[in-house]
Amino acid sequence: MVDPLEDLLVSSREVNRDLLASVLRPYVRIDPATQEFIPTSEWTRLGQVHRIIAYLLTRKAMLALEIPLDKEAVPPRGIEAAIGMKGGTLRSLLRRLLQEGLVARDQAGDYCVPNYALEAAKARLASRG
Repeated sequence: MVDPLEDLLVSSREVNRDLLASVLRPYVRIDPATQEFIPTSEWTRLGQVHRIIAYLLTRKAMLALEIPLDKEAVPPRGIEAAIGMKGGTLRSLLRRLLQEGLVARDQAGDYCVPNYALEAAKARLASRG
């Protein structure tokens, strides 16, 4: 007999690769050789909050593709350097995204988009216009 509760079990490490690809495809490409993200022309149309989300999702995709990163979560300085946003503005927006549940912080204070927020992140990026 199969335990009906087993249907509730998921791994927090599993990511919906189709969903992640569909969210990121318009905005970024990834160079596995340099381990960098490459913004597309659509990236320039994204607002600041949307760029943060897209960048954090790109790190999630890089790990899923087994591109070597220390970890998915990244400190504010890393986000700042990657997307060219001023620190004060970035930190304010990260706090807001944290309150909304779109990003999470790890014990080191680094940020990522948790897998459970992927649908919400997709909706936020879709509302960019």
